Amino acid sequence: MSDFYRSAAFKKFIESDMPKMAQALAKISKQLEIVNEREQRRFKLEEKLLMTQIKVETQKLNEQKSNTSKKTD
Repeated sequence: MSDFYRSAAFKKFIESDMPKMAQALAKISKQLEIVNEREQRRFKLEEKLLMTQIKVETQKLNEQKSNTSKKTD
């Protein structure tokens, strides 16, 4: 086992298997980047939607306040 680095299997591992693993890792990395970018976009859109909903609800509450104060006058 200590002479593995001198064997044909080691040579195949270094010349063939390692580059394939490196390519596979690069593909995985790229796909993770794409997923993360999509997640970030989705998060920003959800945040904008939530802020818009808060704004609309606040406006409704302000209108209701305004209407009730006019009725009491």
